[in-house]
Formats: sequence, structure tokens, C-alpha cells
Amino acid sequence: MCCSGRDCGCMGMPSEPPVCSEKCYKIYTMKAYCINLKERADRWAQVQADLAKLQIPVERFEAIWDVVGHQGCIKSHVQLIRQVKHEGLFMILEDDIKLIGSMPDLFKALAQLPPDWDMLYLGATLMRPLVRYSPNLFRLQSGMTTHAIIYNNQNRVCEYIIEHMNGAHVDVFMMQVQKLFNCYITYPMIMTQFPGDSDTTGDWTDYEEIERTYNKYTK
Repeated sequence: MCCSGRDCGCMGMPSEPPVCSEKCYKIYTMKAYCINLKERADRWAQVQADLAKLQIPVERFEAIWDVVGHQGCIKSHVQLIRQVKHEGLFMILEDDIKLIGSMPDLFKALAQLPPDWDMLYLGATLMRPLVRYSPNLFRLQSGMTTHAIIYNNQNRVCEYIIEHMNGAHVDVFMMQVQKLFNCYITYPMIMTQFPGDSDTTGDWTDYEEIERTYNKYTK
């Protein structure tokens, strides 16, 4: 089942357009890509298990290692976006995601997106209160972390990222992108991050801040 059927009229019996709406069909056939260091096979196994619950196919992208951790993160995101931007609609995950939402939550949010949307965050550390857009969406202009994002390249957000991402940390740069493009975050949150040693900084991180700020700023 690709959705409840109430939004696109397919009655929960997905087929090809026009039985399903074109929007519904694109979402149902969307692919996910996971940035993963070869040394972290354990994380890749967990991502595959979580994405199976969402019925979304996922492919592994080998992370680009750099002695400066955040530079490797930048290179990985930019290279992966460059490789898959032609698909138009796709999901990029980091390998420490923790699934806390469900497929119905995700599809409700996707169904409520406006036609001109560019990025949908499935979770983020929020810096200030958000403005609600719909029952399952908030506008996002101040979200850190890049562990789970769906991209829609209709307005060339991917080209902007490729051309302008510089030495800043990925999530800091993405806050600039959020102010220039139409970015949203799901409600409720779909994914946070598992605690553990960060491959970027090498420090232990528990990521409690993600859920704490989300709960604080989406009231």
C-alpha cells in the first residue's frame, strides 16, 4: 500500500498513473541512499532493517573519508547528490538514523507538501519555534543535522548545494539553504539518530537534543 488512498484516490491499491496520482506514484517508487563508511557494516545493517519497515528501497553509498571529519561529510553529501540528482526525488540518509515514526506518518506529510517544495526533513535539531504549514508539516528555516532528508530537485536545489557548499559543516550550510528554498519538516518526527561515537568528530554523542528541541519548538 503506497498511501491511505484518501489523498490521491487510489483507495490504497497502488498501480501506475493514472490509477495512482503521479505524485503518489513518484513517492512510492522513490529510492533512498545511505552514506556509510565501510568499517560500519553494523550501521548499514540497521539502516536496511529500518527502511524495510518503510517499504523504501535503499542503496549504500560509500562515505568519503577525510582526516578532517566534517570535510569527509561534505564531500560525501555533495558527491552523492551529484550522482543521483537526475532522479528528481530521492532520500539521503546518514548511517546512524533511528526510526521512530511510521510509513503512514511519512506519507501523510508527503501528501500535504505544496507543489513547489524542495526538501523535506524527517528530523532535525531545531534552533527556534517553527510555523505550522499543515497537520503533518512545519516550515523549516532553522534546522541542524542532515541525517534524513528527502530532496525534490524541481527548483534546482541540488545544483545550488553542489555549487555553493564550502568548508562549513554540512548542517550549518543547509540552514542557509533552508532560507532560500522551500523546506519542511515532518510532524511527528520520523527519524532521529542513535547515540554513539560520531564518525565526523570522534566524540560520543547521544543526540537527545534532536528530540528535546523538536518537542519544544513544534508545540
